[in-house]
This record gives sequence, structure tokens and C-alpha cells, in this order.
Amino acid sequence: MFLDRLAFLYISCYHNHITNEKYLTLLAAGLILYEAFISETFFEIVVSRRKTLKLTQTALSEKVNINRSILSRLEAQDYSPSVDQLLSLSAVLDFKPTDVIVDNHADLVAVERKRIAIADTGYVGLSLAILLSKHNDVTVVDITETKVKKINVWESPIQDEYIEKYMTEHEERNLSLQATTDAASAYASAEFIIIATPTNYDPKTNFFDCSAVETVLELVKEATADSKVKPTIVIKSIIPVGYTVHIKEKMGMDNIIFGPEFLRESKALYDNLYPSQIIVGADEQNQESAEEFAAGSYQDICAGAVHGDRRNLWQQ
Repeated sequence: MFLDRLAFLYISCYHNHITNEKYLTLLAAGLILYEAFISETFFEIVVSRRKTLKLTQTALSEKVNINRSILSRLEAQDYSPSVDQLLSLSAVLDFKPTDVIVDNHADLVAVERKRIAIADTGYVGLSLAILLSKHNDVTVVDITETKVKKINVWESPIQDEYIEKYMTEHEERNLSLQATTDAASAYASAEFIIIATPTNYDPKTNFFDCSAVETVLELVKEATADSKVKPTIVIKSIIPVGYTVHIKEKMGMDNIIFGPEFLRESKALYDNLYPSQIIVGADEQNQESAEEFAAGSYQDICAGAVHGDRRNLWQQ
């Protein structure tokens, strides 16, 4: 997990009295899981700084507005503080909060080049195709021939500043990307298949139309029927809760995982390059593939981003 910069943003907002509720809520949500990644140094710093300042636990408890029994558990490394508690302790004990959050980027390893097929060339599918084509051989599938032809001559069929820029610079960026209407061929040779088809939501019926997703799954199942090693299918489309389990049972396919997207239309590639998080959901059987997909995504983000090191990511 890479929460140091996200924490820094939250802390900066706190100290500079930035009170935009929506912005702070989003940042706080990103920090919910930080507690498991507080370094052991934090607990040592709290005890050391308290004793240096000659504060009893009771006195410190009053200054930071944390219950004394909680503070005692914290010093015994039996309790991880909330974000607000971390900020209060850092202010009173005079240390930087970002210094006590673990940065485990050294655990990342390079992922071997993969053959990836992506269903649909909308803003989700095409932005992922551009992102992943730096270190992988990517084929995008679409039923519209005009879109396919444009992509094959490195013209973007959609309006997105970064997609257009990267396609123009495809040679210097060494992108390996092609488009086709031959879905069966693309899926048959792929190691990962990403489904990015639209799932329109009807608020009147409270229903997601996942028919396009299921159509792709049927094509994949047919195209890979004779394959000894099945590809990992990553659903990126917006789907209802519990859908992955349901569709695996319905289709008789156990090689499906889910990776939600957090993209803005016309800013999709930018958001893929500078994400706040990478989330991949999988059962135990597909955990290794999910971790490989998340690691590969991070590898391409590091290669594609132009604003320096990208470390504000977490994976699950």
C-alpha cells in the first residue's frame, strides 16, 4: 500500500483549514485502511516524545483528547490511531505523520509481458488499452468497423486529451496496440481479457443491464473451450453487488475477477495514469492472477505517468 502522499494531502488540508467536505471525505476514505500500515517506529516515537516532553499519559491524554486507556493500549502497540488521533499526536509531540506510514514499494516486482484482449473501445476500454500497451501486447475488440480502423492508424475514436496524445506518440512510447472486430481470435490467444462494455442503469427499475457483459463472456467461453489454460477475465464494467459470484455460477466459469474503475469521461487515461487506488477483487482460486493484474497495472502506471514516481496506490 502506498498511502504517504494521500496522507500528506489529508494532513495539508487539515493544517491549512481546507474544509471542502466532499474532498476531505474522499481523502479520508482513501486512508481508512492505513491503520494496518502504521510502522512500529510510530509507537516508539509516541513513547519517546512523551517522555522527552515530560508528559504523563494522563497529561498527554488531555492534550490530544484521547482516552487514557486508549493511549495506554497505543503505547503497548495494541491499538492503531485514527487519522484525527494521528494528527493530534503529531501536533502535540512534534513529529511528521507521513514519517510513520509504511511504504512497501520495494515489494513490487516486474510482471512479464502478457497478451491482453479488451472488449469495447469506449473511454474505459481504450484508456486501459493505451495504459497497458507499454508492457503488454494489447488487442481491443469492437463491433464498429470505423472505430477499429481509426485505432489501427493511431487515431482516437473518442475525445480524450491524453488518449489522443499517447496515440500520436505511440512510436516513441513503444505502444503495442491493435484493434479488431474478430472477437473470437482475440480472446482465443489472450492471457487476460478485460471486459469494459457499458452496463446502463435504469433508476426506475433499479436494474443494471449486464447483457453486453454476458455476451462477451459467452464469446470468451466459446473461443477458449479447447484451451488447456484459461485466460483470466477481468470485469471493469459497472456491475451490481454480488454479480461476479452470480455470473460465475451461471456461466460455469471460475476464471472471473472484478476490478472497478474510477474514471471520468474525457479524462479516462489521465485518471488511469494517476489513480488514488487500484482495487482488484477475487476469490482464493484467482488471487494470484488478481495480484499479477494489479502489479502489472502499477508497472504501466509508473512507466506512463509524467509527473514522477507514483506511489499513492493500494492493492487488494
